[in-house]
Amino acid sequence: MTRGEDIVGALARVRARVAAAAGAAGRAPSDIRLIAVSKKMPPADVAAALAAGQQDFGENYAQELRDKRAAVDALAAPTHAMPAPGAGPRWHFIGPLQANKVKYVAGKVALLHTVDSAELLDEIDRRAAGGVQDCLVQVNVAGEARKHGVAPPELPALLDRFAALAPAFSARAARRRSQCPRAPGWLPRRRRPPGRWG
Repeated sequence: MTRGEDIVGALARVRARVAAAAGAAGRAPSDIRLIAVSKKMPPADVAAALAAGQQDFGENYAQELRDKRAAVDALAAPTHAMPAPGAGPRWHFIGPLQANKVKYVAGKVALLHTVDSAELLDEIDRRAAGGVQDCLVQVNVAGEARKHGVAPPELPALLDRFAALAPAFSARAARRRSQCPRAPGWLPRRRRPPGRWG
């Protein structure tokens, strides 16, 4: 089995699990967006997943996102075919973001998942260059020192900062993203070895 076939099979298995979970919850599978975390995966793997119909890809590292985005575009370039609207990858930034790395992300991703400070928000606004950058506010609800995110008592001030920058603001808060500890006794169903999809 080739690496591309492995990716196609893994995506099919994940989609089947998503469809089963959606059905059990009374939801349509099309209401659920699957984000393939592609950090540390080669661009060829992203291209294979894209060819298999996966559109949303999440990256944790700003420079890796910048480089991988260019490499995936280059892999598609030799075909000289214009992709159908919505057929290209939708990139998500899912890792902690430092203000000095915003230049690699703002205005270049469909959704920035990790806004946790007014300073970061101001830099996103500055770097989005007049475009709209959808964002999730990351909240560290458990107050864990190892986790990123705004502390719950500071959340209203951050949301006020979003509101104060509107309507000229380039970033908008789409939702919250919470960081919570696992419940006592929680065990993963299985561990995925590094470099494996699905």
